[in-house]
Amino acid sequence: MKNLLLCILVFVTLFTQSCLRKYELPTWNTNLLSPILHTNIGIKSLVTDTIIKADHDSSYTISTLLPLTAIRFDTLIKFGEIPFSKKYTLQTLKLDPQSTTQQFSLGNIINQTPFAFINSFDGVMLPSFWADLLPPTITQGPLGPYYFNANSFFKSATLISGDLDLKISNNLPVDIQDITIQFRNQSSGTIIFEKTNITIPAGSSQSIHEDLAGKTIEGDLEAIIPTITLVTNGLKQNVIDTTQTIAFQMTISNVKVSSAVAVFPQQDVIDQDDLIPFKNMGKYEIKKAVLRSGEVNINVTSTAQDTLYFEYNIPSLSSQYMPFTTKEKVNPGSVANPAAFIKSFNFTDYDFDLTCANLNPLRHPTASTDTFNTLNSILLGRIRYSGKLVYLSLQDSLTVDLRMKNLVAASAKGYLGDSLYVVTGEKTITSFKKFASSTFALEKASVDLHITNGVGINGEIVIQEFTAYNTLNNQSLSLTGTAMNTKYAVKKAQETPFEPSITSISIDQDNSNITKLIALKPDKITYKVAMQLNPLGNLHTYDDFLLKESSIKVDAAIDIPLAVNIDNLRLKDTVNLGLNSISNSDKIQSGSLNFMIDNQFPFNAFLTIYVLNQQNQIIDSLHTTDPILAGKADLTGRVNKKTHSVLKFPFTKKQINTIATSARLLLDIKFASPPLRFEKLFTDYNMDIKLVGDFIYTIDAKSSH
Repeated sequence: MKNLLLCILVFVTLFTQSCLRKYELPTWNTNLLSPILHTNIGIKSLVTDTIIKADHDSSYTISTLLPLTAIRFDTLIKFGEIPFSKKYTLQTLKLDPQSTTQQFSLGNIINQTPFAFINSFDGVMLPSFWADLLPPTITQGPLGPYYFNANSFFKSATLISGDLDLKISNNLPVDIQDITIQFRNQSSGTIIFEKTNITIPAGSSQSIHEDLAGKTIEGDLEAIIPTITLVTNGLKQNVIDTTQTIAFQMTISNVKVSSAVAVFPQQDVIDQDDLIPFKNMGKYEIKKAVLRSGEVNINVTSTAQDTLYFEYNIPSLSSQYMPFTTKEKVNPGSVANPAAFIKSFNFTDYDFDLTCANLNPLRHPTASTDTFNTLNSILLGRIRYSGKLVYLSLQDSLTVDLRMKNLVAASAKGYLGDSLYVVTGEKTITSFKKFASSTFALEKASVDLHITNGVGINGEIVIQEFTAYNTLNNQSLSLTGTAMNTKYAVKKAQETPFEPSITSISIDQDNSNITKLIALKPDKITYKVAMQLNPLGNLHTYDDFLLKESSIKVDAAIDIPLAVNIDNLRLKDTVNLGLNSISNSDKIQSGSLNFMIDNQFPFNAFLTIYVLNQQNQIIDSLHTTDPILAGKADLTGRVNKKTHSVLKFPFTKKQINTIATSARLLLDIKFASPPLRFEKLFTDYNMDIKLVGDFIYTIDAKSSH
């Protein structure tokens, strides 16, 4: 047709050229229909968020999971620091048994009497002449002092207890009687003991026992015999043997001293078994735990002037079934300048038994099997034989400063308290971002609180506050109804095999105004949730537990079936233009953009066109009052057949020039539905859109060549 018009134009021009010297090429307007674009807009262009899912009937549901809070177990069980400090004095100081023997010969005794002449008859019988001169008895004294050297045993010692056993053996040929004997400290003269009226027949012996408790003895001892009586018959009837003796054997045994300068044998001087309770544990009654972290600092000081070797045991703490034990030593010190030992121990991953189940019943006969929050601590102190004289006293002490720090349970069992945890927070919601400019009512909505309890403690949860905010329009609404302030039971986790319990609390239109909250299209919520552990208190079952993987999580699952009553729900789609493919688009004088729309949505809609530049900025717009007609639903409420509508958008020459040079168009489709009518949105709903340009186009001959 265009070529035909051009041929006619050429013919007319040639014909008139012979009649006219000057001519003008003719122009005319023609009507052109030009297809510009074809696009399809589905419900997925609106509900592209992954939180929106298709139900079994292919309708849409908004499902949003908001993590509200997570309580880790280590916020529950932290052991208080134990500032344990105790001074252990030496509980016992023992000295080895020691014996010493002293002998007094007959010759020595006779020499101290008027009858010294008897010594001259050594080896023979005493002549009768001299025998007749002897009285029936000879009393002599004092004899001595006779020295006993115990310096290899001790220099001096104040005894708590001890036994002195004296055996007197009469090896003389005569009976002795009326013996008095004294033992005393040589330097001070202090009498240790005195015995009188001792009688010992010839050839026999007698033992004497003395309790040394409370006495102070020295290494240099001496014996005094104030009186001794010899019965002379033996001298008259036997061969005189002046070497025969009276033997004194002294044995000191079972010696425990309060202080001594002595050569001490190896011995245990401290044996202390303590039960140390944890303080500031509140209502926690912990039986067993595994430590995620923790350390013990031990500071030991000693005033003893000998090296103290000590073994420190904490049977309550074990690793791989081996109780904690450390063997250390403290150098010699003094009261004025105590020796010190400091060391730290890491108890990470140690098993912690706070029942003190393996207590020695002899040491702790009254300990209860219900013990909890209690640490068993054993200190053994020892001195070793050095061969040197040293001063030790039961007033000497070993002070143990024990500090357990940063003890956090990775797991625990017992009664874990009845604490109340109030969790507040604020969460941003993006689920309704695409609906931000829309106004709609929801048929129903619900929020399920999911409490995942990985802790072996029963609980109760209460929703104290729940408020939705739409910050764009400055609206807010708080949750009301029976869902608020109701106590919901939360079951404890299963221990073996470990499995958290899940408790769901449904907040819906039957127990709250949740649908109205969601209809606000909130972009923020605030909440306050209180969780009470062990609401029934301590039942003394001690079966609460925590494991390394334990936590308490609270999530809010928002579930909104997209059955909506819409006022101004919008679908928006940006399309690229094809107008610049039309030659000489500046020749378009006027016309309209005709949208041919087949609509499956069950809503009437209105279309506005925005012209965008290369920077996606709106530079112009086209409007029409013609509606896009809603699709017709069948008896099931589903639209299966689209409704056809044609919308015309008239434009001016200026507008078409703007459109022709633009990059793309923004199609803004605003839906509306009748009041109180709720429509479901299905996955296959779509709108087919074709754009045809209806142009008044100017053609001139020049442009035709």
